[in-house]
Amino acid sequence: MSAERTFPHAVESIGRARRYALEALGEAPTDILDSIAVMVSELATNSVRHAASPFTVAVDRDHQRVRVAVSDDGSRLPSLRTPEPREYSGRGLQIVRALADEWGVTENVGRPGKTVWFVVTIAPRVTRGGDATATTRPASASTGPGHASSGAARPRSNPPPRDAPRRGPACRAARLLNARRSG
Repeated sequence: MSAERTFPHAVESIGRARRYALEALGEAPTDILDSIAVMVSELATNSVRHAASPFTVAVDRDHQRVRVAVSDDGSRLPSLRTPEPREYSGRGLQIVRALADEWGVTENVGRPGKTVWFVVTIAPRVTRGGDATATTRPASASTGPGHASSGAARPRSNPPPRDAPRRGPACRAARLLNARRSG
């Protein structure tokens, strides 16, 4: 499944891009949808803040993985930052790095612009009897272009039980960032 849509350079486009990506994905585990929603929001926000152009969201999915790419005509390439706690911005790519299995930046050739992309793996979890019953994301590492990981696999936690209080993907991303800083 592949889908692509271009959005105008406007703040309202950020939420529209997020909803579009989730609608294009269809059914998927809640933790994966939450992570993708946060990452699309971060990349769309970067496009609106830093590129004076429309941006395009492309979603590709097969049974094993989801790849989302956000492209714009901005000439500045994004950089992974480590902002001070008092800074109000600069954490978008840190969040993408924490939530994605792979991510990167591809600069356009022969014209201005770039594409920032991420991949989230969807793999069946096998029970003792050998039945695939649920989906989770395996820990993985990437050496893809622009990937700022150390190359070490990151452990993934299972989603909380259904009756546990949910705090949302933004809080989960913040916890992952804090764990990286202290670890």
